[in-house]
Amino acid sequence: MIRLAMFLACLAPVMQSPAETLDVCPSGCTYFSIQNAIDVASDGDEILVGPGSYNDAGAQVVNTLGKALTLRSTDGPEVTFINAQYFRRGIVCINGEGPGTTIQGFTIINGYNEDGDGAAGMYIVDSSPTVLDCIFENNYSNLGNGGGLYADNASPLIVNCSFTNNRADSGGGMYLINGSTPSLSGCTFTGNEALGTSSSSGGGGGIRAELSSPTLSKCVISGNTSYDGGGIYFISCTEITVSDCTISGNTTSGYSGHGGGISLSSCAEVTISDCTISGNATSGSASDGGGIYLSSCTESTLSGCTIDGNNAGSGGGGMYIYDSDPTITDCLISSNTSNLNNGGGMYIGGGAPTLSGCTIDGNEADDWGGGMYIYDSDVAITDCSISDNTASRIGGGGMYIGGGAPTLSGCTIDGNEADD
Repeated sequence: MIRLAMFLACLAPVMQSPAETLDVCPSGCTYFSIQNAIDVASDGDEILVGPGSYNDAGAQVVNTLGKALTLRSTDGPEVTFINAQYFRRGIVCINGEGPGTTIQGFTIINGYNEDGDGAAGMYIVDSSPTVLDCIFENNYSNLGNGGGLYADNASPLIVNCSFTNNRADSGGGMYLINGSTPSLSGCTFTGNEALGTSSSSGGGGGIRAELSSPTLSKCVISGNTSYDGGGIYFISCTEITVSDCTISGNTTSGYSGHGGGISLSSCAEVTISDCTISGNATSGSASDGGGIYLSSCTESTLSGCTIDGNNAGSGGGGMYIYDSDPTITDCLISSNTSNLNNGGGMYIGGGAPTLSGCTIDGNEADDWGGGMYIYDSDVAITDCSISDNTASRIGGGGMYIGGGAPTLSGCTIDGNEADD
């Protein structure tokens, strides 16, 4: 008996309590507050939240406290709200949460913050939670960044979430900083706005990332606005992957705001594949890159993309490439326009880009280069079709070359027109 008692005593420390399920609902449950349930929960527990609108008296509605638990609504985000009531953050994960901290099926609404860090809807620092099937809506980071979600040195997995009508100085929908490596899949960013009035304080209506490595797959970024990078603004980032995404109907509002759909500056190892970038616009008279703006980027590749129907207030209706060496393969660049400058389809200034197997068709420039404007660049163009483009006022319906040493091989140039 003594030996058995000693054995059980030694075994006790390694035995774990079974996971529990805690119920939360506005009435009739053990807990009425999500936070109260989290406070008593342990790692491995599941908190099931019934339909209703939940708020709390603290600095945020929900703090997951570093616990590896599952917080899940029973009936989905359409009827289950984390409502910050316009004076606090919705959710914070700031205690080293890992992928085992899962948040699923909520609408995070009416978050507000006005300190320098930002983050109104969800604030993630030094953590990597899993966020599934959530809606981030009407959150406002006043004088800060990341209206919907802010991630600092964080690696969240975000799946099937929508970010709608969120506002901030930068990163209206989402702001990423300081080595963040988030993975986004099946997410939508619609109607978000970055309110700042310069590149440094107003980029990324949908998403802004700085010094980070985001991965986006099967996402839709549409109808967002900002000074720079109407849909997406990436600066000083590495290992960026954007695949099978639709980036459409985004706009920049600044006089020199670039990249209606996407703006990338000083980035490296950029991969954009199988994306549709359409109907985006830069509105300022000195704003370039209606669809894509690429400046001072290295090791960049674009493949299998459709860049269609974009408009630049200045140059590069479809794409504006400056001092960069991207490899562009099997892309369709069509029906883009540049209003006050050159390069209806593409503007290429400097660098040594490589284009192969691309179709550049039906683009229009107000000045030179309806299809392509090439200036001081060593671009290599192989097996491309450049057809039915128009330069409205000056010259180079299909292509204008002004310096550099471009090379063409196996290309078809046909049906282009220069009005003057």
